[in-house]
Amino acid sequence: IKQKTQKVEELLTTTKTPFKTIIEDYNFSSPSHFSTFCRSQFGYPPRDVRKRAQKRKEAKEDGAYDY
Repeated sequence: IKQKTQKVEELLTTTKTPFKTIIEDYNFSSPSHFSTFCRSQFGYPPRDVRKRAQKRKEAKEDGAYDY
């Protein structure tokens, strides 16, 4: 599960891979199972994981720091 967690995190934080594709490629039984997995592993639902990563990326590009 560690490898799956790392790959899902990578896809959410560094790509625009649709959630449906991640769900299918990593054999989640449903969107709600995927969301529950993300909440348990990352502390946030998938959409928020992606949004937070984007905000961090934008902050770094703007020269700001994430404390």
